[in-house]
Amino acid sequence: MIQTVDEIKELTYDTIFKAVFRKRQEVLIKMIKDIFDIKEDYNNPLFIAGYESVPLTNNGKTYKSDILIKLSDNTYISVEMNRRNGNSIISRNIIQMARIYTQINEAGDSDSVIPKKIVKGLNINTFKTFTGKPVEKIALCEVETGKIISSLLSFCNIDVALCRKLVYNLGIENVSKAIRWGAILQSNSLIEISNILGDDILSMEEKEKFLGTMREITGDERVMKDWMWEEHYRLKEQDELETALAEGLEKGYKKGVSEGRKKGHQKGLKEGLKEGMERMEKNLENVIQNMINKNIDYQTISEVTGKDVDTIKKIEKRIKN
Repeated sequence: MIQTVDEIKELTYDTIFKAVFRKRQEVLIKMIKDIFDIKEDYNNPLFIAGYESVPLTNNGKTYKSDILIKLSDNTYISVEMNRRNGNSIISRNIIQMARIYTQINEAGDSDSVIPKKIVKGLNINTFKTFTGKPVEKIALCEVETGKIISSLLSFCNIDVALCRKLVYNLGIENVSKAIRWGAILQSNSLIEISNILGDDILSMEEKEKFLGTMREITGDERVMKDWMWEEHYRLKEQDELETALAEGLEKGYKKGVSEGRKKGHQKGLKEGLKEGMERMEKNLENVIQNMINKNIDYQTISEVTGKDVDTIKKIEKRIKN
């Protein structure tokens, strides 16, 4: 398919996001301020693409932030692009931001200095938020009253697909700027992005430069090669996980049905299905072991196989022994 001048790659891709906002950092700062409703102005914010705090390696995989923005000496924004849902996303965010927080605090900081330093996390997700809202903000609060106790570590989840749907159905005049930014992040059309930006989010000059950069990045051969590798790896990993799981389950089920039919009666069918389920469980263990051998983290294995992390660790230990 030939790509038209209007077509671009979505900003939800790590490669595209970094390439565009590395050049248009002033637009990124405006987006962050609109999403988090930040009123302060910052001089010379620092943009760090591919930021990595103290390396955290699990099964050979290194976890790091996609983007880190230093708005000031006391305010940091960690940005993550998430294209696969997972129950551990909040836990991972809290751990990652806590690690960043320990790095921005210096030894000996007084009690009066520590509360002034904050880290906010921005999750740009291609899946639903926990509350079902297009934009949800999470901070430490008191359970019964919901009163915010601390904002030292907080984060915002954005469901870009829902944002785009709301913009389409309600119009830009009836949704917040945060929702409009969510829609922009998933759009693959320069015309659509221009319409969503309207005339109140960016100045005319900023808007033209932003759209021009999007067009430039889409035509950049090096960036497109990086994007192709990113997409290839994502699809390959997804396909391998789904194929391994499907094959294991199918073999176990077919074996159970086959054995049941051979016995020729209800009792035999139940026994055959039981044996098939046992075989299916064994195949599933093999799938889990193969995923572990490929250095896939426990949480991803849990999401794909339905096994909890503790069970996966027990299976790993049992097979290795």
